[in-house]
Amino acid sequence: FLAERVLFPFLARRGLNPDISTKFAIGTALGAAAILCAIIVDYRIHAVYSATGGQISIMWQTFAFLFIGAGEIFAISSAYEAAYVIAPADQKA
Repeated sequence: FLAERVLFPFLARRGLNPDISTKFAIGTALGAAAILCAIIVDYRIHAVYSATGGQISIMWQTFAFLFIGAGEIFAISSAYEAAYVIAPADQKA
């Protein structure tokens, strides 16, 4: 919702109109960033537990969820857009 109503019009006003493959690449990159964040959090969990026997805050997972959520917005909306563009005219509603 925010991507279609806020982000993409904002980019269009500045002359930036990303095509389907660019949006999908952005979504994929954000998904990779989410995985990297999850790896870092897992490392941090094990490092803190090994050193002190303690725990880390659950809030460290927020970054991974933000990245994966933003990545899904780009990737899924691009997939729907590509399916609509590729579909034959008689299948479009």
